[in-house]
Amino acid sequence: MVGAQLGLKFPLLGGEMRAALHYYDVMGAQGFNPFVLGSANGNTTVTGTVNGASTQVLLYDYNVLMASADMGLSVGDLPLGLWADYAQNMAAGVEDDTAYAVGIVLGKAVNPRTWEAGLFYESIGRDALFAQWIESDFGDGTSDADGWVFKAGYAPTRNITLNGTYYLNTRHICGPVASPTDPTPTNRQCLPGGKEYDLDYDRLQLDVNYRF
Repeated sequence: MVGAQLGLKFPLLGGEMRAALHYYDVMGAQGFNPFVLGSANGNTTVTGTVNGASTQVLLYDYNVLMASADMGLSVGDLPLGLWADYAQNMAAGVEDDTAYAVGIVLGKAVNPRTWEAGLFYESIGRDALFAQWIESDFGDGTSDADGWVFKAGYAPTRNITLNGTYYLNTRHICGPVASPTDPTPTNRQCLPGGKEYDLDYDRLQLDVNYRF
């Protein structure tokens, strides 16, 4: 993988704005199977040959351009954070090539008896990102997923933070298929005999963080 990133920070509307552009090229993606635990995690695959053996390989390359921005403001005595991310796979022939996320966080759970609450929405096209690097909690760590995330945190003391996160997501999969030679449910290409399905993915995550 090769990549580059450019960012800047400047004051805006009484707060601080940060913006960045990032580009990465996953070398050795198209026609290969660089999968962790044997799964493409939602990226489109086709039958190919690697080291003389027939296997599932990635149909597309992943040349991803990403833009991100976040802004810090204050609402009374509370910090307010707004952020947005947008990504597009610029490789040739990709159809479902776009991902984006927007979010808001109010408060900051750092000092004793402080709190924070956040909400964000995310949508990941099946081939917008190289799915081996997708965050594992959202949509079970696969592409072709979208939905909401609700977060809350409370700091009872300076070094301990209690966090809760609820994922209300939808995964889009293909299955069942007509024969073993057709794509499996993880390959996302519905050939004759296949059907698109929307699966609910709801996840509650509770964490205790200790800083020292």
